[in-house]
Amino acid sequence: MEGILNFISIIFIVFGILQIILFFKMWGMTNDVKELKNLYADRSKELASSINRLSDVIKSSIPKEEKQPVKKNIIPEKKFSELIQEPYKKAPENELPAIDENSNDFKQHLRKWKILKDKGYVEQAVREYMEYTQLERDFAEDFINNL
Repeated sequence: MEGILNFISIIFIVFGILQIILFFKMWGMTNDVKELKNLYADRSKELASSINRLSDVIKSSIPKEEKQPVKKNIIPEKKFSELIQEPYKKAPENELPAIDENSNDFKQHLRKWKILKDKGYVEQAVREYMEYTQLERDFAEDFINNL
């Protein structure tokens, strides 16, 4: 019994010493983390200042005459929306294909357009009708509204 107690006490002493060593190693690692944090802060400041210097050099290298045309090329929002709607407002210049209203393909499209209209997607139905028939927007709107 005495031998077992001596053995267990030796094990406790060894583990106690190991815990003390581990404590000081962890303490040293926290100091390393603080040093790394300080190095990171210094590096990030240097990096930010070098980026600012580079952007200043780039801005100063572009003459002011070149900056003006860039602003002129921007399309106003109103004109942009007109450009998007432009293809849908006019009929194509090439010959229109003949549409067989009794074909299964047309019937499927007709059902799809009707569903789109019923769910409130009239604009989508008009666009798809125009794409399928290649007719003008006015004809497409009339057709979809009469469904």
